[in-house]
Amino acid sequence: MIDAYIKFFDIKKCGFYSRGAADPVFGDINQSLTQLTNWARDGRDFVNTTTYESDPENDLLSTYFCDWQGNPVTQDSVLILWNETPNNNGTVYGMPPRSRPGDTAMLTTEFEGDAIPGMPSYFWFIPEHNLMASIRFQHSIAGKANAERYLNSYLWNKSPYRILNAESEVIGFSESGNFEEGCEKLHPKFVAMVRKNHQLIDYLLENRSRITRMIKRETLSYQSRDDRNIIERVFSDLLNNAPVFTEDRTINHTMQFRPTEQQLEQIVNNYDNLGPNSPIKDVGFILNTNEQIMLSGVSLSVEEELQVDRLENEIISADLLLNALSRSRGRLLNGARARD
Repeated sequence: MIDAYIKFFDIKKCGFYSRGAADPVFGDINQSLTQLTNWARDGRDFVNTTTYESDPENDLLSTYFCDWQGNPVTQDSVLILWNETPNNNGTVYGMPPRSRPGDTAMLTTEFEGDAIPGMPSYFWFIPEHNLMASIRFQHSIAGKANAERYLNSYLWNKSPYRILNAESEVIGFSESGNFEEGCEKLHPKFVAMVRKNHQLIDYLLENRSRITRMIKRETLSYQSRDDRNIIERVFSDLLNNAPVFTEDRTINHTMQFRPTEQQLEQIVNNYDNLGPNSPIKDVGFILNTNEQIMLSGVSLSVEEELQVDRLENEIISADLLLNALSRSRGRLLNGARARD
């Protein structure tokens, strides 16, 4: 048994679309994953399974294909990706957990020979319900943003529907893979949005008039002038000199606030669209009954013990994970749909 944190996403788009169209002209999730797997397993080395150019200077590192397995009965499948992490000539750095702010000593792990440092990410696709779920374990990361970039880049750069010109540039897409009239107007798209707990959102909207305060939890960096001003204001009149922090700090702001319906809806929607690098970590509201509702609870997620064994220093194989998810499928999907 192994503990898993499962977060659900609605697949809004997957395929090849005309501009502005809601439905694809062709393509679907299972077809895309099958074609991706065939491409990744065509004899190429692992290092050549990335689908986009990395840009380390802008913190964009590579993502690689590890494994995929589908269930021909339910059409469910599991995709496993490898997410590269920063390193310095084969050395990965870490900080001692009991060090003090201001300490400069780092821990290092060095690789012998060639290696791509990183962590796996696991994804469960359920086409029957247009759902995707990230499966996070202690040894893995959620990696949703990387998966979305990876799949979109595959559809754009590697799919068999590409039409290339003489310079090997993509000039369009067609189901036959041959130039057809209007093929230059099609574009691929994969979009997955956090599946929301609509009961919680409805409850918040129904009780809007009872909201008295808003909570905002964000991460501040002393290296940023604006953030440094906030930190110094926190300590003003308490210390003669505000402390200097070498690491980021998380701060909770609580302020009196009675939102209009439009403001509340806008806050909920904007929070949902925050990227993984946003300094805002959570937003919430306090009602006049002192009940506190945080928007992090709006995303639909569950914790589950999955019947799968994992050896140390090994990735869980896609077929073993898919079998474990299949055994719990009914209960997990009931939980995903219970709060629609």
